Amino acid sequence: MSAQIIFGESWDDYTKSEALGSSALHAWRGMGREAWSAAYLERGPGKRYSGTSSKFAAGGGALDALVTGGKRFEDCFVVSHYSDFATTEAQAWKAEQAAAGREIITAQQLDEIQAAERLAKEALSVLAGGREISFQVTLRGEIKGVAVQTRPDFWIPGDDMATIGDLKYISDFDGFVRHIVGERIEVQLALDSELAIQAGAEQHRIALLVVESGTVHPRVAVYFVDPEDLGNMCVRLGRLCAEISDAMTGDLGFRDVIQFETLSLPGWARKQLEEASE
Repeated sequence: MSAQIIFGESWDDYTKSEALGSSALHAWRGMGREAWSAAYLERGPGKRYSGTSSKFAAGGGALDALVTGGKRFEDCFVVSHYSDFATTEAQAWKAEQAAAGREIITAQQLDEIQAAERLAKEALSVLAGGREISFQVTLRGEIKGVAVQTRPDFWIPGDDMATIGDLKYISDFDGFVRHIVGERIEVQLALDSELAIQAGAEQHRIALLVVESGTVHPRVAVYFVDPEDLGNMCVRLGRLCAEISDAMTGDLGFRDVIQFETLSLPGWARKQLEEASE
């Protein structure tokens, strides 16, 4: 076994680790090397990448807090009683929440999140089948010489097979599966599986608990990732980590080089030019 399974690690301790998570790994091929290094490797003491925030991220974070207990809901979220923030009083209140590290959600969002919470907990109860669920489990190890980590939302032990999974609160419920390959979630799934194997949990299944957002009558689905697809995701993850490892140990390092290439237009654009010149 080369990876750790850590139960009960705080979010603060998790984010202080120098191991790379799914956000950093996914960003590797979409950023310049120097920019990537600055964002994920050179943050300095006490500086941690926190990602971006939006009303969708806030809703997902709030549901996660209520279902998995990764963070205390009251510490991280607050319902706004202002219709807008045009007044001095409202601006002052907004600044006070920001200073306390609380994200603002609307009363409508809270109703939606609480409806989602009930159904998510029901789905987890069925999955668990009476077994105890561990939430926010840290998996930390190494792939191709790169220190990596992931934090599945839930871990359910089994006699023959553990269930490892994540909670997703999404607006595009019907199109969810189309947004897996090539996105951060693919990296996350591969990390969950690869590090679980390294930690000794070779017999496992990866589950996604998907809850529809933006409604007080959400649909819920539990997807078990096909083992063949999961294996291919792990292969792609290994190649990605190998690229990062090569940069870490190579002479060029994380320097970006000037590129000289021939610009060839895609077929549809070339066709437009040809039609215009006839």
